[in-house]
Parts: sequence; structure tokens; C-alpha cells
Amino acid sequence: MKIIQLTDIHLNEDKKIKGSNPIVRFKKAINHILLKHSDADKIVITGDLTHGGKVVHYEELKNILISELKTSNFFPPHLIIGNHDNRKNFRKIFKETKSDKNGFIQYVIKTEVGDLIFLDTNLDGRDEGHYCTKRQKWLINQLSKSKNSNNNVYLFMHHNPMFLDGFGEINIDLLQKNEFKKILIEYRKAIKHIFFGHCHLNLSGDYVGIPFSAPNSTNHATIPNFKGNGTTFYSPDFSPNYNVIKINKDNLTVYTENFLISEYLEK
Repeated sequence: MKIIQLTDIHLNEDKKIKGSNPIVRFKKAINHILLKHSDADKIVITGDLTHGGKVVHYEELKNILISELKTSNFFPPHLIIGNHDNRKNFRKIFKETKSDKNGFIQYVIKTEVGDLIFLDTNLDGRDEGHYCTKRQKWLINQLSKSKNSNNNVYLFMHHNPMFLDGFGEINIDLLQKNEFKKILIEYRKAIKHIFFGHCHLNLSGDYVGIPFSAPNSTNHATIPNFKGNGTTFYSPDFSPNYNVIKINKDNLTVYTENFLISEYLEK
């Protein structure tokens, strides 16, 4: 299976953020995917779909997705929301996206490689991630079903579930880190990988025995800052990218596509 992960696209009414236009960048990423990865099975966008969470932003996103991807074999993409999104406005436009019984944008997709579980870590109006008791119970139930069926699990979420000392920003990761950690430990034999965004930073590693990875934003990426001063350095020049995830029986590999560099080299 081949999955494309984009994150933090921050669509914003054709306005620049940190020196670049999110709509222009997002379209370039999509065009690059269509050129090089038309054989992908799925596209996932892991939150911060918009910068302001307005209805007009989601309308713009839907229009782009339909116009650019409608004829592709991986339409429609799988979407989850981030801290810059608004759940209520998102659901007005993306009514077809699944949600749980409590209205959170989280759902499961069954595939030949296992269960893709998409999580909602949004707390409207706040930068930090939130995963309340209701959402935790939903996840535990889904993980239990996957475990009982001997299905591998791949988690997709917006916020980083662990503290990252090289992120720069502080106190905007998942609030319920300890509770989430306990869930991961209980089901870590089933969970094969965690994919997230939020940090606008290329990341990979291991958390409680579970591998994780994250790509840059498609618009304004960051560089690591280990000073712990709460400062994040954003720039349109720090190689915005997306990840290509390949999963088969024997391994999982994550490739990073720096679509602007590729565009330059191919001229």
C-alpha cells in the first residue's frame, strides 16, 4: 500500500503566511503527487487544513481537491483536523467525512495492510492538542477490535503525542500525554506506526516502542530549536514537503518528497 501524507496546509483565502501562499504551495504539492505518485492508494492530510477555520477556507479546500484530484484513483482524501481548524465549520463543508457518535472527526479505514485509525485532537480556539475521555474510550474500543482481529494498526493524528525538545514551541503538544501514553503501551504490539503533523518539522523516531514520523508543512516549514525558549523559526525556504508511506508485508518505509526542490531540479 502506498499512502501520501500531507500536513499543515493552512489554506487562508489566497493570503501569504510567513512569506508564501498556502494555496499556491498546496496546488504545487498536489501536482507533484499526480506527476510522481499517481499509483498511490490513499492521500491523508493530517490537520491544519486551514489557517483560520472559516467556512470559506473549507470551501476553497474542497474546490481544490475536486478540481485537482477528482479523476485520480485516491479521491477523496482522508482528512482530520488540527488546532487551526474549526470542527463545526469543517463539518458544514465536508459532510461526507466520518465522525464518531460524539461528533469528533475520527474514524477507521479497513485496508489490506491493517486498520488506519484517524484521530481528532482539536480543541477549538486552542493551540494545544486535546484528547478527552470520550475520545480515549472510542480509541480503546477501536484498538481492542483491531487487536482481537489480529489487525495491524496505523494511527494518524495532528498533534505530537509526546514532548519534543527540538520543536521550539512549548506547551502546544497533546495535553493528555500521560493518558495517551498508557493507551499506546497497552496496544503497542498492534500499533505499527504513528503519523502526525503540527510541528512543521521533519521528524522520525520511536515512542514507547512504536515508530513515528511527521513531514513539514506544505507551506511554512521549521528548523529545530533546542534552546527551549518557546521560539519556532518558520520560513517558506525550509523545504516544504510531504511524505510517501509504503507498507507491505515485511516493512514500512517513509520517504520525504521535497516538491519545490524536485520542481527546481526538473526545470
